[in-house]
Amino acid sequence: MNSRSLVKRLVALTLGWLVLALTLQGVVLNRGFQEAVTEVFDRKLTALLQALIASLETADDGALTLSRPLGDPRFEQVYSGWYWQVADTDGPLLTSRSLWDLALPYHRHEHDIGQVLHRSIDGPRDQWLRVAEQDILLPGRVARLHVTVAAVTEDIDAEVQSFQTLLKVALVLLGLSVLLLVLIQVRVGLRPLRQLRRDLAAIQSGHHQRLASDYPREIAPLTEALNQVLDHNAEVVRRARTHVGNLAHALKTPLTLLLADAREVDHPRARQLGEQVQQMRRLIDWHLSRAAVSANRLVGSRTVLRPLVAEVVDTLSRAFAHRQLRFSILIPPTLVFQGESQDLEEMLGNLLENACKWARGEVRVWAQMRDGALWVGVDDDGTGLDEIQAAAALQRGKRFDERTPGSGLGLSIVADIAQLYDGELSLERAPLGGVRAVLRLPGAER
Repeated sequence: MNSRSLVKRLVALTLGWLVLALTLQGVVLNRGFQEAVTEVFDRKLTALLQALIASLETADDGALTLSRPLGDPRFEQVYSGWYWQVADTDGPLLTSRSLWDLALPYHRHEHDIGQVLHRSIDGPRDQWLRVAEQDILLPGRVARLHVTVAAVTEDIDAEVQSFQTLLKVALVLLGLSVLLLVLIQVRVGLRPLRQLRRDLAAIQSGHHQRLASDYPREIAPLTEALNQVLDHNAEVVRRARTHVGNLAHALKTPLTLLLADAREVDHPRARQLGEQVQQMRRLIDWHLSRAAVSANRLVGSRTVLRPLVAEVVDTLSRAFAHRQLRFSILIPPTLVFQGESQDLEEMLGNLLENACKWARGEVRVWAQMRDGALWVGVDDDGTGLDEIQAAAALQRGKRFDERTPGSGLGLSIVADIAQLYDGELSLERAPLGGVRAVLRLPGAER
């Protein structure tokens, strides 16, 4: 049993108690029915015993006779299983024809005359008999007589077996019906939890921002606490964005002024100062981008891919209009990125800008869903990179051509953003001949 499943746990617990309860109930009912059938059978034997005693007479010569037969033909059939016997301490005096040349065992008991006893004994031919016996005194006789009527327990066994079969069928049907009701009850009772799971999945995929408020009062405190966490997370993200923007503005403006002043002075120390300021700007850009990405991870965000890519491509096509590049967008309109649009724009902006810098004439953007993830690629027809260069390109601040503008932080920022979404960035040879940058990100189809 999977102990982490509430349904399996509840059903298994109910099934265990149900089997135990039905088993005990079956044992009690079977025992009660068997005792009831035996009691009825004993009453029948007692009636026959009293009829036999009433038929006993003592002849003038002292011999014991039977004034009339018991009327049951089974007492006349040899070894039929129905017997009667009258005996004294010396042995049988009268027996039914069914006993033939055998006799019923006579056990002398210390009990009152007239008391009827019932017991089970072994009879002729290994027959299991139920016996009704009584000690009596007849007029004209000094010694007590022991009168016995016996019958095979086949009738009792047949009735008990028939009842047991019916009882088993009834208990099985009862158990199955109760189990079915329990399954329905568990399914209906746990429906709010399944709804909660669907609502959480909708929040994670970006369809909703908060949980609904129409939950049962047993789990309402949980949903209220989750909504508070979601609201707090949104507030933290908002404040983080504000702080990041303020920090970027506060740092970049003085550094820009320092860099401008350093460039106006023709001195080796001034050039060295300018390089240090430029390095500081690169580091600030990288750390601020990383901080902004960390803050942007709002639960439930989702971005339709194609419109955003088209917007970024339109911006870059104007920025690199002098290159006369051809752009291709091979993205189905149904693909969705499960994350913030700012993060996706940051990643694609860096990748497309690099492709525009190195492409000879064509840049291609494509995307597809594969293995439950969103794969986005940017291809160019530039000179390309070998394996060593591709690994080095992902290093922070690495630049292969100092003549090309940039800080060398673009690919490392893209890789960091993808990693925050449990994704990754990889570089390989593109079919166009240049570099193919591939992003694996969380995504879905609308």
